[in-house]
Amino acid sequence: MRRDKKGISRIVEFVIMFTVFIVIVTAFYSLANIWLRPPIVDYAQEEAMRVSEVLINNPGYMDDGGTDWEEYNATKINSNLKSLGFAVDNTSYGVLSMKKITAMRNLTYEKAKRAMALEHLNFNITFRYFNGSIMLSNKTDNKTTLTFGANFGYNATVSWKRIVNIVDLDGKYENATLTVYLSKKGRFEERVVINEIMYHPPSPMVYTRNEWVELYNVANMAVDVDKWTIEDLVEWERDTLMDCGNGTIIPSYSYAIIVADYNSVKENFTETLAIGESPKAIWLLAVGNYAAIGRGLNDTGDTITVRNRYYDVVDSIDYTLLVKSDDANGENETLEKKNSFKKNTDTDWESNWDVSQTSRTGGTPGRKNSIS
Repeated sequence: MRRDKKGISRIVEFVIMFTVFIVIVTAFYSLANIWLRPPIVDYAQEEAMRVSEVLINNPGYMDDGGTDWEEYNATKINSNLKSLGFAVDNTSYGVLSMKKITAMRNLTYEKAKRAMALEHLNFNITFRYFNGSIMLSNKTDNKTTLTFGANFGYNATVSWKRIVNIVDLDGKYENATLTVYLSKKGRFEERVVINEIMYHPPSPMVYTRNEWVELYNVANMAVDVDKWTIEDLVEWERDTLMDCGNGTIIPSYSYAIIVADYNSVKENFTETLAIGESPKAIWLLAVGNYAAIGRGLNDTGDTITVRNRYYDVVDSIDYTLLVKSDDANGENETLEKKNSFKKNTDTDWESNWDVSQTSRTGGTPGRKNSIS
């Protein structure tokens, strides 16, 4: 009996030890599997999902408590916006307001990036929806595409897509695809071009006080031109662009008029416009040592250069080859660009400029060019 009990005891001990061994091996294998396998979570994708949720669930708001931020001007939006969202209101999950979507063109890229709590990643947001009564941006296969943010080229590998509803400008519902791209690559291009030049105002106006240069923002988001400069070449002088009363932020696809004398230019070049055609543009004062843009734009030709706050050349044009003894030379017309998206560095850039066709009423400051 003693031998049987002793044998049973050893069997029990063996079973216990074997069980403990199996448990240890299993635990070790499980931990090793967790440690060695790649993470399940794609953090960049998770970030894109989070941004998508912010856009859909949050209507956005201002420091003053206003949620209808699309009604504010670009300068106020950029300085006061706390949070970014496209939702119609707090309770309309998945229903976006087209007004808020299009108003994103009034936001600078850096402001929108901070509003979405993005520090190390660049973003690109795209909406594609069936075109109803709205005519916005580019139409392809009966769809409209609106894009905001950085230019990734072919490097936009991280994205999050989802189907949402939008309320368009006529109050109708449309289906849309919201795509959020995030990447460390790509950057936002501040594409501002010289778009129109009044280099020789008509007599008896004081020439230098009534010269003006129009800029056009061809980027998909607003651009802040604070601390930018403009210069001429013939009698070189560099002026700083200053706020003339309505801020220094040019909304996307909008204009800025650079002047040396705001009151004089506004009086002489906007009074002849039809009712409802007043310039939808910001006004910028060229501040330097002379009451002129530079030392005055030369009537026989000059080079105008616009630089950003880092003194990089944003756009430049030598209009000497464009000067003729015609309406732009003292006869109350301007030099206008036909295609604003075409660069002045292109080989055939001269053919993209011509004299305005406004019946000698002062060109098109703050409006679509007459030859566009």
